[in-house]
Amino acid sequence: MDKQHYKIGEVSKLLGVNASTLRFWESEFRQLKPVKSSTNQRYYTQRHIEFLKRLKNMLYVEKYTIEGAKKKLCSREAALENEAPASEKAIGTQALKKELLEVLELLK
Repeated sequence: MDKQHYKIGEVSKLLGVNASTLRFWESEFRQLKPVKSSTNQRYYTQRHIEFLKRLKNMLYVEKYTIEGAKKKLCSREAALENEAPASEKAIGTQALKKELLEVLELLK
């Protein structure tokens, strides 16, 4: 898939999980916050999809509990943040800004 934004039904089919499962995961994991349109339609990015694939693997294959997955993801994020040089953090901020501007244009 080469699109920049995916609706919840597309992501559901791609990952093989129910849309209700995606909404539940969204409520449990702060890292997963898809952009919502004025009609409350969720738009997932490729970054969200990669996160969801990793999460699904942790829960279904590695058999983590929700709480266990939260702890592992939080500790992993902290480790990555501490390892990333300042230049990479700046690039990440620029990429996030670009992505948000693209979403804003999509919502107009």
